[in-house]
Amino acid sequence: EIVRVSQNLIINNRTCRIQKQLYTNNVQGNKIQLHAFKTPSDEISYILSEIIYLKKNYNYKYGDFVILCRTNKTLKETLKSIHNVDIKKKAYKYLINKFLNDKQNHLIKQKEYDTKIIQNNNTNHVYKNSPIGNDEINIYENNQKYEEYMKEFHNIFDIDTFKIPIKELNKKKAFFGSKEIIELITFLRFLLNVDDNIIFKKAFKIIKNMKNTKQIIDKLTSCQTNQHLSNILMEYSHDIVHIKTQQNKIHKHERINNDKLSLFSCVQSITHLFILKKRQTINKESSLRVLNIFTEKELKSIVDFFFCINYFLKFAAHINSVYYLVIEVLKKTNFLKRLQAKIQKKTDEEKKENNIMNETISHQRNDTMELHAPQN
Repeated sequence: EIVRVSQNLIINNRTCRIQKQLYTNNVQGNKIQLHAFKTPSDEISYILSEIIYLKKNYNYKYGDFVILCRTNKTLKETLKSIHNVDIKKKAYKYLINKFLNDKQNHLIKQKEYDTKIIQNNNTNHVYKNSPIGNDEINIYENNQKYEEYMKEFHNIFDIDTFKIPIKELNKKKAFFGSKEIIELITFLRFLLNVDDNIIFKKAFKIIKNMKNTKQIIDKLTSCQTNQHLSNILMEYSHDIVHIKTQQNKIHKHERINNDKLSLFSCVQSITHLFILKKRQTINKESSLRVLNIFTEKELKSIVDFFFCINYFLKFAAHINSVYYLVIEVLKKTNFLKRLQAKIQKKTDEEKKENNIMNETISHQRNDTMELHAPQN
């Protein structure tokens, strides 16, 4: 699912949007029809008419419908306007046109189906009865069938049809959205080349989702650009990290050049220094000077990030499918925690709404019982 959805993903898109190919039922099926409207009220009226029509024709539930808008503000205004009287009047007209058009299309198809092909055996010429034209259909419909269709329409759609419970709409929400997909793909891309400093910054923010993340990255960058600090870190940096696999060795990250360490190499060296400090085996004051740039909390975040990445590099070096790597990433990082928090929040909101609804129903029952109770 992740691969399918993210095939058109733009990694460097700051708005976290995906170039979408829209299809019905969330699978490749009939392409979505685009409609343009002069005013927002026309658009909302059309949406209302479509919901009513589809629900009646295909026995959908209101919870099956999702209205997507560019902003949350637009969505709130759209849902609020659905109960507007003028919107309902316009929706009523849209619904009639939709109903009559369907009847007309059905009639055209029926006439075309009934068209007989007459073949002359002597001349082998094929004659076709000309199908009934659209103008003729309109006249036929308006003169002979209009009243019948309108009667059928009113039997199917009544006033109560336009009373839509707004809270039932937009219940089906994807907890794993475009932002999570972009973060996951960015992280997987970082594993392919950990020396990419641009992707490193994004991956670090994704894994260490904290307030002081930017501050840590700025300090790492200063260590990288400062010649003196960079030379100290180089002493503790391995030129190449070898990760053994069953068949060969994979070079997962190299120093970009002899003069400058990558940000990930800085993280690796700082981790090494931090471990030596904890073991009390650092003899040089210059090495301690590098660690003193960071707070204890920041150092723990850097070390934690290194071991996290190192684990995934080793995991990716073995014969595993991308699926297992993705699942492992979801397990070991805070992706799942954030998703679970979203789901839990949604569940709590639904429970709260249900409790309020049950209390309201209970109060109504009590009031009804008191009203019908025999008076002495």
